[in-house]
Amino acid sequence: MLRTFVSALAGVFLAGAASAATVDYTNSQTNPGGPALSCQVGSVNGIWDFLGTSCSVAYGNAGLGVTATFDPRPTQIDGTLLGRAERLILDFGRDTVWNSITFGLWDRNDDVQLSFADGPSFIYGPGTSDNTISLGGIVSRALSITAFGEFPQDGILIGNDEFTVASIDVAPVPLPAAGWMLIAGLGGIATMRRRKRQA
Repeated sequence: MLRTFVSALAGVFLAGAASAATVDYTNSQTNPGGPALSCQVGSVNGIWDFLGTSCSVAYGNAGLGVTATFDPRPTQIDGTLLGRAERLILDFGRDTVWNSITFGLWDRNDDVQLSFADGPSFIYGPGTSDNTISLGGIVSRALSITAFGEFPQDGILIGNDEFTVASIDVAPVPLPAAGWMLIAGLGGIATMRRRKRQA
């Protein structure tokens, strides 16, 4: 019985460590699973918050967006009036391996800031037509995606950023070496008990 349990446990860990998953947000009107979704909206310079900070996650054929007050593009992650920026937050609530993110409606005018919980933050764009960003297997529980290239970065009152999150590719955190040692130790105990019974 113990051997069966150990075998099943090892199978679960092996499957979890090796399997990556793509969460596709296109053509979906509800969260298809994966991380919890939330949003924020506010100014990049702190002086336009009188417009309000309420927002909601928007679902569209091109992927996830953010809807905010006075929003010129309510189904996309964008800059609203007067240099404000929308942020979409994807939170697994536990450490997860982030492999890549793919944007929808992405063009050469778009800038995005990617910030991991308790981890790195970097800015991507403009000047590229590639809509998939490799994240290199960063381990974090959450990722914030902010429309970054707004006033004064783009030099205009209403920014050019207008994109969606089409999909993410993630994987479970691999089992640490100590976990494999525990499984091996339990297997050894099961073998010893079986030999003792046979004797």
